[in-house]
Amino acid sequence: MGDDHPGHRQRVASKQWFFTAFKVNGSSLPLAASIAVPPALMAFLVGQIAQRNWMGFKHVAQSFEVSSVGFSSFTALLGFLIVFRTSQSYARYWNGTQLVQELNGSFYDALSSVISFTKISEAGEPELTEFRRNLVCHFSLLTALCYHNLLAAEAPFGSEKFFEEALKFNVLGMRHFGDPQMAALKTAPCRPSLVFHWIQSCLVEAIPKVLNIPPPILSRAFNELADGLVKFEDCTKIAFIPFPTQYTQSTLYLLFIHWVMTPLTAKTYSDKPLIAAIFSFVLVFTFWVLYLIAEELENPFGDDSDDIDLVDMQQHLNARFRVLLTQDALKPGSMQHDDAAEELSCGTLAEVYEGCKGSSSECEVTGSSRSVLLMACN
Repeated sequence: MGDDHPGHRQRVASKQWFFTAFKVNGSSLPLAASIAVPPALMAFLVGQIAQRNWMGFKHVAQSFEVSSVGFSSFTALLGFLIVFRTSQSYARYWNGTQLVQELNGSFYDALSSVISFTKISEAGEPELTEFRRNLVCHFSLLTALCYHNLLAAEAPFGSEKFFEEALKFNVLGMRHFGDPQMAALKTAPCRPSLVFHWIQSCLVEAIPKVLNIPPPILSRAFNELADGLVKFEDCTKIAFIPFPTQYTQSTLYLLFIHWVMTPLTAKTYSDKPLIAAIFSFVLVFTFWVLYLIAEELENPFGDDSDDIDLVDMQQHLNARFRVLLTQDALKPGSMQHDDAAEELSCGTLAEVYEGCKGSSSECEVTGSSRSVLLMACN
């Protein structure tokens, strides 16, 4: 996230229509345009032959003309298939975004609940500090593994891309995991499930000395933790299971047929070769750009410009995990009230952010809290 405050996430979508309209990087427009150029040139050539009777091929060109009525019916069928594919891909994209946000909320809620439960613990402070640190590190590892599994869904295990994606994720306290834990992670068939089990085991082992909260209240943390893993499994449905191949294959075959037929039909809409070429280009371009957009939206977990930035989410979640270890979070201050005042005095939200301008993480961690964070991060 650069030099920005780790607790603040900014929307990066540009509202300037000019830059949005002419953005090329990560766009489907250049590829769709390159596909639509050959039919446009072919339509122009057919129009020139029919108009000027080049080399006496006018009758040959006219014999290949396709009826506009039949072509319109074919185009309507193809348009229905592509629109349906696009709508389903958008639904997958939005569903994946929602599931990731719910996953974040569930894991953070579980961790926050457990740490708040330790406030009434009967254990000593050193034991509580160690328990909280271990829990934060395990949750950071769990979220990183979940995100990496989604991001590297198309990369074979052990490949260069697989490790490149893993290098993007930071894990709090990664160097403090022991050799047995690292060996178990390397051989586990599903690493997020293993770390999930470790966290549950830590919570069970902490009962009743560290976690002496009533069982009905403690069960909330287990429920939120389990709900987060269920959301991850739902995300894998989108990341690992593609759109039905038969449907995609049929749509591609029809697109290729449409690509060939469009130049042969363009002349029936206009006798001018240039107008016929423009008509052919626009028609082919429209169908292919919708198909390519549907392909990009099909899997929201990737490196495309419109995909979910899972690395940024991990950094943001790490910052939220860190705050839970600070004294400001463990011992929130009491409100200051003026007994003589009949009404509560009001202020603006700017008072919360006053002094944060131009700084990065200094506003988030101050004083003795920073030493606790350094212990969890190093």
